Amino acid sequence: MQVADMRRGHDRVRFSRRVGGPFPEARVRKARNAEGRPSFRRRLVTWPVLAEEKAADLFYAKAMKKAVLDLKPTQFALGLREVSRKIYKLKEMGHNARHDYLNSRPIPVVISAKKHYHLIDHHHQARACWEFGIEELPIEVKADFSHLAPAEFWGAMHKSHWIHLHDQFGHGPHAAHLLPEDIRGLADDPCRSLSWALRHAGFYEKSTVAFSEFQWADFLRKEIIVEPGDEGFERALSAAEKIASSPLAKHLPGWHGRLPPPSDRSRGARPQGDH
Repeated sequence: MQVADMRRGHDRVRFSRRVGGPFPEARVRKARNAEGRPSFRRRLVTWPVLAEEKAADLFYAKAMKKAVLDLKPTQFALGLREVSRKIYKLKEMGHNARHDYLNSRPIPVVISAKKHYHLIDHHHQARACWEFGIEELPIEVKADFSHLAPAEFWGAMHKSHWIHLHDQFGHGPHAAHLLPEDIRGLADDPCRSLSWALRHAGFYEKSTVAFSEFQWADFLRKEIIVEPGDEGFERALSAAEKIASSPLAKHLPGWHGRLPPPSDRSRGARPQGDH
């Protein structure tokens, strides 16, 4: 919203734009020069509007980026094989393509008291970017809960399905204050990598159900042992593919019970080395 206050004989124009906070007042000189003659500045009296609009846009763009290590996770674990694949994807992109890709996928966050920013999705992307060497990422604020006390904040996060408090072994829920301080503290859950690999190979569809890939991971860890190394993961993935298309998994989100075409199965979910 823009407000302009222009009065005859006054030497300033006041502007306000509500984007992340107040902006300094723009000032212009009187519309007459020292000799009292009309000044060309009268014709340019609206120039400060354009300048402040530009400054506001630059401020807004800058405000919408945060340091990766300032983003606080809302889960305990992720799949490092998915992180590895995302790092590989970032390396394959050129600078401009990588810039456009990251700006098209801002990190969704929620603000808590003390202006902490909590990731509510894209944990794998944030971890991959940090390991690749990207220090700042675009963010998108989904909610501002900074007015809530800690207990109320975590209650609101739970009600919104924006927090997952089970660890890499499927144990939990744990207390929210035990969550990692930043994405470096996220533990590796091999079964979370399995569930990601199955979805990308087409064994189940992407679901809007909250933490659906963690549901698949918890199911798989009861059925399959994932041994270390590429060969161990490959054996586990082959076993998971059989289970994923069977009626045993029909209660899980995104299940369809069909075998995907072989081309889809080899599309990009095979192991890429331990990370």
